[in-house]
Order: sequence, then C-alpha cells, then structure tokens
Amino acid sequence: GIFITYFFKGQGASDFIHSLPIKRYCILNTVYLTYFTHVLLNLLINSVITLIFGIRFNGINIEKALIWVLLSLLIHLFIFSLTVLLGLLINNYLSHTVGTIALLISPVIMGTLIYTTHMVLFKGLSEYPTVLLNDITIPVKFMEFVIADRYHFVYLVVVFVISIVMIALSYYAYMRRKNE
Repeated sequence: GIFITYFFKGQGASDFIHSLPIKRYCILNTVYLTYFTHVLLNLLINSVITLIFGIRFNGINIEKALIWVLLSLLIHLFIFSLTVLLGLLINNYLSHTVGTIALLISPVIMGTLIYTTHMVLFKGLSEYPTVLLNDITIPVKFMEFVIADRYHFVYLVVVFVISIVMIALSYYAYMRRKNE
C-alpha cells in the first residue's frame, strides 16, 4: 500500500501523474483496483494450491478455502484502506509506515502498558483484559476467528463498514488535496 501510492510522496512522480489528463478519482480507482486485483489473484491461486494439496487432509475443503479467501480480502480491504488514507495525510515514508503499523496493533500495546502500569501502582486490577484488547485489535481478532473456526458476523460487517468509510474519506481527502 505504501509503495503503490509512491506518487503521493515523490515530487517528480506526483507532478507527472497529476499532469496527465486523468481525473483524480480515476487515479485513486486505479490504485484500489490494481491492489485488489493483485490480492485476489494471489488468494485464488493459493486457495487452489491448498485445495489440491489438501485433498489428503480431512480439515481442508472448498468451504474452508472460500472462508479463508473472504476473511483475507476483508483484512486486506481494512489494512489497505487505512494505509491509503494515512498516505494521503502523511507525506513521509517512515512516518507512514510506523503510523500504519502502530494503528493496527496499538490497542494491544497500549492496553498492555496501561494494565502493567495499573498493576504496579494499584492493587485493584486482577486479570488482563484480553477479550477487550483482542476485539479492538483487528488483525488479532481475525487470527482468533481462523484458529477457533468461529466467525462473528456483526464484527465482520463493522470492519467492512469502517473500511468503506476509510475509502470514502481517502477519496474526499484526495479530491481536496492540492498538487504536491
């Protein structure tokens, strides 16, 4: 996501892209379409290979492969939409990378820091709030879904809606953004 949006950050690349007779929404459409075409092709190829080699195993079937593809697409949608939105707001590669990673795992990090500080200073907290922190850390929650083979539909819909909102915000920010 960071490298596919290089033209957001490089002056020469930005000048070239924005000098072309292409509307801004078409440029952003191309970014999203390119990324998701690449991801979908990779997921389909990997799921077919998994199914072919999984014939020998009882736990791997078409249903599991499709669920894996759909969950992977959803997590890719969330992470890529977050990455593009942050890319429009932050014009530095290092800050963009660190910001994206920090936002994805910050609930676990902050929860651990707050919990351990509270345990050192006070004697009221008896157990680590694992469920809450895992629920708000989306990559961790998706790993739980796959490992437990149980999926919470409302949670997945909320993640999807948040992803769509981030995509809409990225279009809004890109349309209002001045030429770099």
